[in-house]
Amino acid sequence: MKLFYQEAQNAFPSSYSPSAGKPKSVVAQWLTKWPELVIQGFDPINAEDLYQIHARTYVDAVFSLCESNGFGTFDVDVNRSLLHTCGSFLAATSYALDTGDVAVSPTSGFHHAGYDHGGGFCTFNGLALAAKYVSKQGKRTAILDCDQHYGDGTDDILRSIALPGVKHCSMGEFYHQPRDAGDYLAKLVELHDSHWLDGVDVLLYQAGADCHVDDPLGGVLTTKQMRQRDLLVFSMAAARRVPVVWNLAGGYQKPVSKVVELHSNTMAVCLSLYNGIEQCATSQDQQDGQAMGGLSACSEA
Repeated sequence: MKLFYQEAQNAFPSSYSPSAGKPKSVVAQWLTKWPELVIQGFDPINAEDLYQIHARTYVDAVFSLCESNGFGTFDVDVNRSLLHTCGSFLAATSYALDTGDVAVSPTSGFHHAGYDHGGGFCTFNGLALAAKYVSKQGKRTAILDCDQHYGDGTDDILRSIALPGVKHCSMGEFYHQPRDAGDYLAKLVELHDSHWLDGVDVLLYQAGADCHVDDPLGGVLTTKQMRQRDLLVFSMAAARRVPVVWNLAGGYQKPVSKVVELHSNTMAVCLSLYNGIEQCATSQDQQDGQAMGGLSACSEA
């Protein structure tokens, strides 16, 4: 399994969110646990590439330090890293589309970035950039956003630019409390059993860690339920032979090692399904996931 990662993805702003510097810690733990993982290099994007999904005036204002980034700062190191985080996700998407394999982009900070604005620790929307790339190839994308928070920026871009054939489901729009956990997993089961991925050429999956019940900005799923979440998503894609590109998204527990461990659980589930390496996705997890009920499917843009 290939990880589209380079050190330049990391930045370390003074911020409540650890996400900008999280890739370094996550990848280090992954390589310790699974040394067979392959680091794949890639080229960063250019600022001009972002004009495809964002207003030119907004992009130029961020890089000229006339407008703050998604962290609310004018940090040159953060802005530099954004070309690499978007480049990572775009390269992973291109690889998955070409090969049909799963690909991993250890990145965050996308889904609150709208057409002409950032916020919520998000400056530019790598999800939308990847979807635009897929659309230009004449193919179709599904974005399944399992970050705790609603991907309002993604929806804003999908409304603002011509991007046909993109399905977008943001679980954070619907589920906010631990009492919602059953409905949350049931929604994923329904997507698994429905035709939501029919005709889709690649699935972009935000495997956010901030929906954990102990997250200060989250509070829906337990650790076991998050493994069930991941198993349902990966199983849905594997059953329909749709390649998956997944990333990290949010997670705000302290110390950050708790967040890193949740991202490692997602990797373990992914490997257990695609590579036969059983670590966290047990047979009981599978039985629990299959036993869930269904809800209505998410919408298509």
